[in-house]
Amino acid sequence: MSIINVTKNSFIIAERIHSIIPENFSHYKRLKKEHQNTTSLVDLTYGKSVKSIIFTDSGHMFLTALSIDKVLEKMRKVME
Repeated sequence: MSIINVTKNSFIIAERIHSIIPENFSHYKRLKKEHQNTTSLVDLTYGKSVKSIIFTDSGHMFLTALSIDKVLEKMRKVME
């Protein structure tokens, strides 16, 4: 099991990540609205702007302040 440090004190299991999309993805606002009133939306930005959205196989949507490149870099490091 590989764990990625996404932000301070926030971790995601790398094997559970289904997809990563940029915040400027055309359906982002619709997806955020769908998840807004559920427990499946997790905001990990700590007040910063959203740069990427991580989806897991459990249906959770994580808003992060990390760029997609940074998330992929961290995934590569822990998968080695």
